[in-house]
Amino acid sequence: MHRMNSKKQLTKQEVKELIKLYDKYITLSESDRLMVIREAEVLLMKEKDNKNQTL
Repeated sequence: MHRMNSKKQLTKQEVKELIKLYDKYITLSESDRLMVIREAEVLLMKEKDNKNQTL
C-alpha cells in the first residue's frame, strides 16, 4: 500500500477531488494502474530530489 508521508488533514474539497480521481483509477486496467503508479513514484522521487538539492 502506498502512503503519503504527510500528516496534514485533508480538506473537504481535497477529499472530493481524490474521490473523483479514485473513481477514474479503479476503472483502469491493471497495466494502466501499474503505469500510473510508476509514473507517480518517478515524479515524487524527482520532487524529493529537488527539495534535497535546495537545502
